[in-house]
Amino acid sequence: MYTLADFMKSSIVPEFHLLTQEKNFYEIPIESVSVQELPVDNFIQKNELVLTTALGCLEEPDRFRQLIFEVSRAKAAAMLLAFSDETYQVSEELIRYADSLSLPVFVIPWKYRFSEIQSETIRNIQNEKLKIYRDIQTALFNLYFESKSLDSAAELIAELFSVPIAIEDRNHQIQGASRNMRELLAAEPPEGLEPFHDAEILVGQIPAGYIRTCAASCGSGRMLPEDMGQGVLEKYICFPLSLWFNRKNIEDMVTVRLKNDFVWNLANKNYDSFDEFALQGMRLHFNLDKDYTCVILKVVPAEDDAAGVEYSGKAAEDAAEIEALLIETGRELHLEVMFADRSLQFTVYVENLGDRPADLLDQFVGRIDHRLTERFPIYHFFWGISEVGTNRESRSDFNRLYINASLALQYCLNANGRQYRFTYQDTKEAQVISALSNHPEIREAAEEIMAPLMKSSSGKELMHTLTEYIANNYNTSLTARKLHLHRQSLLYRLEKIQLLTGMDLAQHRDLFLLEIYSRIFSNY
Repeated sequence: MYTLADFMKSSIVPEFHLLTQEKNFYEIPIESVSVQELPVDNFIQKNELVLTTALGCLEEPDRFRQLIFEVSRAKAAAMLLAFSDETYQVSEELIRYADSLSLPVFVIPWKYRFSEIQSETIRNIQNEKLKIYRDIQTALFNLYFESKSLDSAAELIAELFSVPIAIEDRNHQIQGASRNMRELLAAEPPEGLEPFHDAEILVGQIPAGYIRTCAASCGSGRMLPEDMGQGVLEKYICFPLSLWFNRKNIEDMVTVRLKNDFVWNLANKNYDSFDEFALQGMRLHFNLDKDYTCVILKVVPAEDDAAGVEYSGKAAEDAAEIEALLIETGRELHLEVMFADRSLQFTVYVENLGDRPADLLDQFVGRIDHRLTERFPIYHFFWGISEVGTNRESRSDFNRLYINASLALQYCLNANGRQYRFTYQDTKEAQVISALSNHPEIREAAEEIMAPLMKSSSGKELMHTLTEYIANNYNTSLTARKLHLHRQSLLYRLEKIQLLTGMDLAQHRDLFLLEIYSRIFSNY
């Protein structure tokens, strides 16, 4: 702290005369400086250096006594008097009164301007306060280079400000905390921690973490002085803390790269010995003895977006967010997830868990697809999914699962936006339809049945109705809901389909043929 002794030793006022008794001026802090005359009206702050000409008091001892009392009552650091009449002498009685109140009183020459004394003193106060921050900055740097934890950094900051401190990452997960913060969290965890002077830790201008405290404890601490400014906290405390987060970013990037390469090599069978490769996986916390389904997610920019978005910096940020979503959703469903990212195409192995792994997988894909669609409207998301099961042919058939998921993805991409999720089972159906559509006699029969429907004025609408009716297992109530139609309107459309195709929708054989023929012409 800046003290009265520091002021007396400075060159701000080279000449001064102490009227009151000597005391240990190193124990008297100066936190501000002001010019005051009667009436002071409670404008004096604690530990303030008061400059005054004692206007209206020189000929009235009672008013002078009142001025001394008001300055002392405010617990000011000291009072500096300057008289235009330099022959004026303060009475012994007033000096004794000031001594009785333990108020240091000085007389300075009239020639020194109060404004210059104010500005120089404020500058010295701020420099002394900055010394504290420079010291803690150096201490934080030392902790970092000694490879100390963020707990140690939080403890240092907590001691400076006398408040419990937590250091969080960008997801508000605590990475370090002072002992008193740990005790508070263990005893009665608060609903959330409060920002500490809105202190944000940046790495390359990107938010990486935050300094937080408990709101209930803020009142007792020595908080950042308002006149120091937010830049002081950023420069002397947040910047050193960013080194920890930057190091973690580098470590995370290396880990992500290793995991990406591992899963990519696993999918493509780029290894000599599966057993040795599985041991490498254990070091990355991957268990290859479990059963998995392979899912491939292809992220494709919408037509209106600029070509080449896959290679932009924004796409890299989006890829990182998608990876975080894959991990988060896996945790929500208690599924182990392994993935690799190559140019916005994610190869994901999802653990087959429980008696109904297909249902869990459907939840996993459904949740991610819903969140991605809401979060990234500039992209389309295509899914290829391998077969789901708990009986693998061998421990090392990850490549087969990948090939089957790739085949499903290719069919999905070829559907031209009519279907965004394809399974390996769908590809088997697609292969059958493809083979039938290439058979001349079958295609001729399909054209004969479907042509009147497709060429009618409402052909597109009726074709959509038919495919929905088939997809909903010929359930009229469910189909009407999906199409947002009254049930009677749906029955009218179905009758028209029967009339145009000559097929009886009440006959299973006709329904079977209609399904085959409609799939041929719908490019299923």
